[in-house]
Parts: sequence; C-alpha cells; structure tokens
Amino acid sequence: NVDKKEQFAAIFKTFSSDPDQIISKKNLAREIGLSRPVIDKYLAILVDIGLVQTVSNYYESSRKTLRSDKKIYITSLNLALSYLGITDLKNFAIAAFFGHVFENFVFNELSAQHKELYYWKRQSKELGFLITKTNNTLAYEVKAATSINQKQLDKYKRYAKQVKAKLKIINWNIEDEQSELLKLVQK
Repeated sequence: NVDKKEQFAAIFKTFSSDPDQIISKKNLAREIGLSRPVIDKYLAILVDIGLVQTVSNYYESSRKTLRSDKKIYITSLNLALSYLGITDLKNFAIAAFFGHVFENFVFNELSAQHKELYYWKRQSKELGFLITKTNNTLAYEVKAATSINQKQLDKYKRYAKQVKAKLKIINWNIEDEQSELLKLVQK
C-alpha cells in the first residue's frame, strides 16, 4: 500500500537517475522527507513489482552479506530513461551517467543468467559484480571508457585475487561506440 504517491515516485526517480549506486536509506529518507521504515516499505514494493533489484556486498559470511549495503539496479532501463525524459543516448551529453546505464545493462544481462549476483567493495576497492559458483568465482568490472590502461587492469586483477576470482573486464568504448562484452550474452 503506497500512502504517499509523490514520494514513492521520487524514490523511483532517484534510483532511475543514479543506477548502480550503493544506497543509503538514511540519506534517501532525509532527501525525500520520509522515515526509514517507509523507505524500506517502498523499496520492498519496487522490488516486489519488479522495477528494481538489489545486490548485496559479498562477504565470506552469508550473514554479513545479507546485512551489507545494497546497490540498486533498474530492471527496465527503457522505463527508467523514459521516466527521466531521456529518449536518445547518442545525444545524451553526460558520459558519466552513460557508464551507470551501461553497468545497469550488464547487470540485467548477468542477472538473467545467474541467480546469485553480488558486488564487492572494501573501502575504496571495488569490483562491479561477483558470481560465485562451486570452485569457480567470476569477478566482472564494467567500464564505459575509451581504454583501460595496464595500471587499472593490474588493480582489478589484485582485487579479483583477493576474492579468489577470475577477472573479466567489460568495456564500452564510448568514442568507437563498440562494446567488448566478452561473450556476455553467451553462456
């Protein structure tokens, strides 16, 4: 039951305009003018009706993972972009936002193939997605950049090594409008 439709819409708009971000329910409650329990209720409704999905920070302890901060992803990018009034990404001037949209796209593709999906973050160290399987953990880092240099690649390799994962980089070259999806859609 949604009591405050304008605030409910404001929550969806906030998630749409800032996909793939770790949410602070406390800050969101303050910005929108709702209590944390109402934020929890409205987020649960958005998840239940399939407009958003949450992803937990991965820890070896499943209890810690469940209690971790969550990232929010939009399940329908078309709906979210339309809601924001964005109809053409080619003319969309904010490249930083495109990176978030691209990561959300990759999330949608990965989540269609894998039931359990996590992100990994420790202080300033972060990997976009972690897929844990028996004896095989995959770490994905998603970028929308013209290139990834060796220093960046080495950094992500170190992070993947910390979680005993094989690293995959998914990069969309903005200038060439080409994606290196690394056979993402293929299983």
